[in-house]
Amino acid sequence: MSMDLKTKEYNDALDQILRARRSMREFKPETPPRQLIEEIIQAGLLAPYASEGGTVPLDRQFRVISRESRIIGNLREIMRRRAVMACEGLSKQMERNPALQQQAQFLVKRLKMIGEHGVPWVGTDPYYIVVAERKSMSVDKSLSHCMENMWLKATALGLGFHLITITGTMAEDKDFCDLLSISHGQYALDGCGVGYPSSTLTPVQHPQVADVTRWID
Repeated sequence: MSMDLKTKEYNDALDQILRARRSMREFKPETPPRQLIEEIIQAGLLAPYASEGGTVPLDRQFRVISRESRIIGNLREIMRRRAVMACEGLSKQMERNPALQQQAQFLVKRLKMIGEHGVPWVGTDPYYIVVAERKSMSVDKSLSHCMENMWLKATALGLGFHLITITGTMAEDKDFCDLLSISHGQYALDGCGVGYPSSTLTPVQHPQVADVTRWID
């Protein structure tokens, strides 16, 4: 299969970005300029919407909180409280359901750590970005597409990126939503941390296509 020069250029660039994408949780002290963060948000806006082609208006919003923000301490405390509540609720479920004990051990340990020390990275990452999208049947997939676009764009811009998954549970917390001016109960959430990576991560070894693919004629 032959490619024209422009197609080959696009294809090679995308391959390089896909291979370079990593989860980076350690950042340099410098704060990236707003322009780069806006480019990442623009990439998120270009991702498919759950309601695309339907009757529900497209409604995806972003909140960018810097580590110097006046509300960062309040956010951290609200998220810490939420983790404590989730840990208590899950622990009670585990008492009633022995099968759940082994499955949820890691999550309980993680929630306890957050309850004691706060959410890692929120308040230390240069930027914490929260994405809100109006709820629908496929909103979780839609948010995943959005985060993937943002992640790839951050990689292309030479920035580090990692998911802050506890953000999704904060959609049910009115204090959190109110603090970010998000209508409580109407939006699903996801979040990430962004900054200049403090180091270069080693390449990940992925399986070969031939080893994991079966063609069915």
